[in-house]
Amino acid sequence: MRLLRANQLHNVFFYAITALLVFIGVMSFFLLQNANKLERLENERYKLTTLALELKETSETLTKYCRTYVLTGNHKWEQRYWDLLDIRNGVKPRPGGRKIALRDSLFKLNIALDEYKELLLAEEYSNKLVKTENVALHAAKGLFADSTGEFTVLSKPDTFLARRMLYDAAYYADKEKIMHPIDQFRSMLDKRISSEVKWRNSRRNVFLAFIISSIFITAFLSFYAILVLRKKILLQLKELEISNEKIKKNEEELLVQNKLLDAKVEERNRELKTKFEELMTSREEIKQKEELLRKITAQVPGNTYMFEIQENGHPRLLFANQGTDPFFEGDGEDVSGHSQILAEILLEDDRAKFFQAMKEASKTRTVLNLQYRVTVKDKIRWRWLQAVPEVEANNRVVWYGATSDITPLVDYLAAIEQIIFDISHVIRRPICTMLGMTQLISESNLTEADIKEYSENFSDIVKEMDRFVRELNEAYHLKKESTYFNIDVSSSIDKRKALFD
Repeated sequence: MRLLRANQLHNVFFYAITALLVFIGVMSFFLLQNANKLERLENERYKLTTLALELKETSETLTKYCRTYVLTGNHKWEQRYWDLLDIRNGVKPRPGGRKIALRDSLFKLNIALDEYKELLLAEEYSNKLVKTENVALHAAKGLFADSTGEFTVLSKPDTFLARRMLYDAAYYADKEKIMHPIDQFRSMLDKRISSEVKWRNSRRNVFLAFIISSIFITAFLSFYAILVLRKKILLQLKELEISNEKIKKNEEELLVQNKLLDAKVEERNRELKTKFEELMTSREEIKQKEELLRKITAQVPGNTYMFEIQENGHPRLLFANQGTDPFFEGDGEDVSGHSQILAEILLEDDRAKFFQAMKEASKTRTVLNLQYRVTVKDKIRWRWLQAVPEVEANNRVVWYGATSDITPLVDYLAAIEQIIFDISHVIRRPICTMLGMTQLISESNLTEADIKEYSENFSDIVKEMDRFVRELNEAYHLKKESTYFNIDVSSSIDKRKALFD
């Protein structure tokens, strides 16, 4: 709470000092404007006074040039007279190179109307005096005005008249008339400028008073704020010192904990190193066992598999070893394409049955026992698949099993079926004939000739039967040799001489 009040007090000081500085800036701006206005007023007074003095001085100079010409007759002074008059009227350029009449210069300055009228009046009196001087200049040259006012009348130069015109009381009275409006103008100008300067000075004093007061207040608040901040900073430094002590103490405790932790980490690293070495040893043993298992399964008369069953019934092989049955190209380390190859080589008639059996086994999770046909090198081969499911911890079902080529067994069974068929159908025909003839002999009174005829028929039937049995024996022997089974079963055959012994 105390810290909150200190922060609020600090904010109050900050806002107050900021407001005072802004106020000082505004007052300084107004003071600068006031000073600029005073400077403009003084500059205006100087320029207007200069123009008034120029009117007075040019009038005096024109009088001097005119009188000098009349007294000496030197045309240089006449030329200077007319040059000065042209400069004042703006006909010729001033020494600065600018052409501007005295009256035009007044328009460009901030002159009051009554002041302007006084200067115009002085200029009119000066121009009237110029007319008198013009008559005197022409009289000195012997030129006099006609009825139109033009100096066309030629006569004897009258310097006396010219001198009298430039020195009589009327001339001096006209010159006094010029000076009076100029003096009036200067008096009015001084009064106006002085009044405004006085008002501007009073404003300046007010601004200065505000600025100085604000500076004192700002200095006081700043000093007080510095004291408050100093106290606050000292308090914070003390708190910081206490915090540093706590940090130092915590660092010492942390250093001790780090040492203990380093010891634990080192011990843990040793344990991990030992476990890693054991793991590497186990891995090497597993690798050796895996290699041994691969060698063993390489001699299995069939293919060993590890696979998953997908939702569409297609198996996805995870491992395959061909054993002694080269069913796929490649080895068990690369089974990425075997699933697709299996789907492609399945016989079209067995494909639906194969995938349906896979689906049923996936649902029931029972032992898979399936015979199917494949096309290998343009030949149809029979295969027998047996696999058992194993459910892993993540509820994933993996099937382990093997397939083998049972084409020789199927061929052997087909041969036996063929033998049975031949015995039951082909050999049955002569036997039935013999039975019929035997029944006919037993039921009829036969003569010797009939018996002899029947005996010949019996002989033909027996010969036909003997020939057929021999042909069957040769055909079955060839079919047996065409199978892959190289098994001698002669010791298991009953070599009886009679069928029912």
